[in-house]
Amino acid sequence: MKRLILFIALFLFAPAAFGPYASHDNVTISAKGTSFVQTDIALGPASCRTLQNVRCVDAANSAGWSGRTPDAWIASAIASLPSGGGTVDARGLGAGSPPWASLVTIPQGVTVVMDQQATLIQPATSSQSIFKVEPGARVFGAHINCTGQTTWSGTLFQTDTNQLYNFQGTEMGNFLIDASCVSAPGTAVSLNSAAVSTGIAFLNIHDGSAVLGAGGTCFSLTSTATGFVNNNHFVNLRCVQAGVGWYLHGGGGAGITGNICSACAYEANTNVSGLYVKIDGTGPVFNNVFFGNSWDNTTSVRISNSGALNNAFYGYFSGSLTDMSGTNLNAFFPFGSGNGFQVTQIPYGLRVYQNGVTKANAFSICDSNTADNTPCMYLAVNHGNGNGVLFARGNEYSSNIWTLDQNGNMTSQALKITDQGQCTLTSGSCPPQGLSHTYASAPQCVLTWTGNGGLTGILKAPSTKTTVTPASTVSKDTAQVNWICFGK
Repeated sequence: MKRLILFIALFLFAPAAFGPYASHDNVTISAKGTSFVQTDIALGPASCRTLQNVRCVDAANSAGWSGRTPDAWIASAIASLPSGGGTVDARGLGAGSPPWASLVTIPQGVTVVMDQQATLIQPATSSQSIFKVEPGARVFGAHINCTGQTTWSGTLFQTDTNQLYNFQGTEMGNFLIDASCVSAPGTAVSLNSAAVSTGIAFLNIHDGSAVLGAGGTCFSLTSTATGFVNNNHFVNLRCVQAGVGWYLHGGGGAGITGNICSACAYEANTNVSGLYVKIDGTGPVFNNVFFGNSWDNTTSVRISNSGALNNAFYGYFSGSLTDMSGTNLNAFFPFGSGNGFQVTQIPYGLRVYQNGVTKANAFSICDSNTADNTPCMYLAVNHGNGNGVLFARGNEYSSNIWTLDQNGNMTSQALKITDQGQCTLTSGSCPPQGLSHTYASAPQCVLTWTGNGGLTGILKAPSTKTTVTPASTVSKDTAQVNWICFGK
């Protein structure tokens, strides 16, 4: 019985005897031939415990990691992880840690977790970048504060330009660049590829917010030479004040393709010249999709890349949507905004305008670029030639091929169906009826009797290039007749 009591006392109270931060390896405690073995026990404070493949980093550096700044502690903790990776729990860093003084590389298989609300990363210099995220690495909860570096120009997350990202589960989430960075020309996320062997695909970037200055870019995607940035997912993200929210620079290679931005919002705030999305360069940028709203700016989307193709934008846009590529091969779906609702997909395309986007309240289907001379069909209101339906060449309403107005009158370059009217025969003839324009040759005209007046002869409609003269073969007829003319 005494031995059992002694065993219990040792088991419960021995840690206290070794001090609050003592560490014990391969401890064996025996009682009546029974062994209890625990390997690699770290007996630290409850708030910062290191176990197996988990390493703890706190503001007091309780674990004794090398260096004097939080970046050095995290790097040291990462280096101590087993070869298979693990987790660095840095949620205990808090807001009072020393400034961040170096770029920390997070290797494959390693997850770094921070407390986005409680922990502040304050760059030591204005150009200091924070994390290089390797393929298969994950990082959550980073919070940049620029109180000491209001012109911070670094990058929170950047990819490794010497690595290929593809299906490794790379992830960056729950991050914040706070309002103290409102003048900073920095970058939240930078994806940069210059070769096929170092392409970037299938990254998951989510749940973040960044406030940056007019010279800043929240999310930057760049492909040069033979590189590519493809099929990455951006989800639930917010960019405020920055000069550009999402910047896609196609400089060559396979380009920037198939990226999806869902629930991505941009707020220019006082920077009215800020852009929600900017696409430039000369390389391919296509099949990228943006779902989200853009507020407070005069131009929401600006495309100047001639290789931009089939990019789509859905949401509310307070500013204009400008496609300067010369191809008009991108689709805009603005809902409920002053610039209306426009769908553009040409060739073999569809356009919808409302409330002043190019043409008021118009729906059109075109088989080629509206800038050229190919036909379009418009269902339109206030399109310049009255309300109704028309066919035209390109986007020029003045060059109508065929029109049906709201009163049922039809006009055409081939058939001037608005040349119709009614008159009553006097002594077997009506006065000459003027036509709407001068025809290339005398049009063919048709008469029909309304039933009013008298008609005993045969109706006829001799015409010239400018008139038609309804008549009867019997000079005494007084019939009321409708006339209509067809011609070029």
